[in-house]
Amino acid sequence: MTEKSNILTKAGILIIDDDPNLRKTLSDILGAKGYETLTAKDAAEGLSLVRQCSFDVVLIDLGLPDIPGIEVLNKVKASRPSAEAIILTGNATLDSAIEATNKGAFSYLQKPYDVDQLLLHIKRAVEKREADRKILLQSTELKKINTELRVLYTKANFSSLHDPLTGLANRRFLEVQLEKHYAAAKRYGQLLSVIMLDIDHFKLYNDTRGHVEGDSLLVRFAQTVLETVRTADYVFRFGGEEFLVMLPGTDRDHACMAAERLRRVVESEAGVTISIGVSSFSADIATKEQLIENADKALYEAKNKGRNRVEAWPCG
Repeated sequence: MTEKSNILTKAGILIIDDDPNLRKTLSDILGAKGYETLTAKDAAEGLSLVRQCSFDVVLIDLGLPDIPGIEVLNKVKASRPSAEAIILTGNATLDSAIEATNKGAFSYLQKPYDVDQLLLHIKRAVEKREADRKILLQSTELKKINTELRVLYTKANFSSLHDPLTGLANRRFLEVQLEKHYAAAKRYGQLLSVIMLDIDHFKLYNDTRGHVEGDSLLVRFAQTVLETVRTADYVFRFGGEEFLVMLPGTDRDHACMAAERLRRVVESEAGVTISIGVSSFSADIATKEQLIENADKALYEAKNKGRNRVEAWPCG
């Protein structure tokens, strides 16, 4: 890229180095690899470009003539927090590498470096920037969805969307929420998991202690679950002693970790054990109902294996 531009159509890379031959060589190599580049001979010129343009990656020579490279790194991250920085130096020490990493550098290479190695570091830095952009877009979409749901919640009659005993959202509200989040998962590839919970031997508890005590347990249980999950999660009374937690932006492994945390907390604070089934969205799930059905199958497996445990679909 020969002229300054505020909008880079490809991954943009800034090279800040006082060696003109190195700047030219790197710029040519990166250009041939499909990157857009700008170069700066010193920190002052480089920081000026950082303020004018948005870069994916900034290559910083640690030994610049006007400002130390670490200080340049600090200024780059302050001005463009999302930009990834790779430190290049001919006088590497373990302490300088640790300092650069602690200051936010993506990676650290000693001169003379292998060009293929540098290209690999740049490729990974660009991939991280792309992943960060995707997460930001997903977060924006989730905020939009949550805003729509809050509007719906405000307009709707509270009692029609909530369980009168526990105060939790009911299955009608679950349908609304699940439709929104399932659509986002299907369209944008956003993560989505559900956890199905069942209080172990609740019928026996109800029969021996009475319905009043049984209702009291359900209320305590619901409150415990609400206090344990994240604020971004949704808790529903699915029916009887069954409850469902929907976890937007959560993959299978993290959903299982959340489920295990719930199991331990409930046993400790509510005085009962629970069986849990976990299901996560994947490309082969054709309907939102299948997501729930898979969680229910995993819950059934947890009961078959002795209760008071977590199982995730597909069970194995």
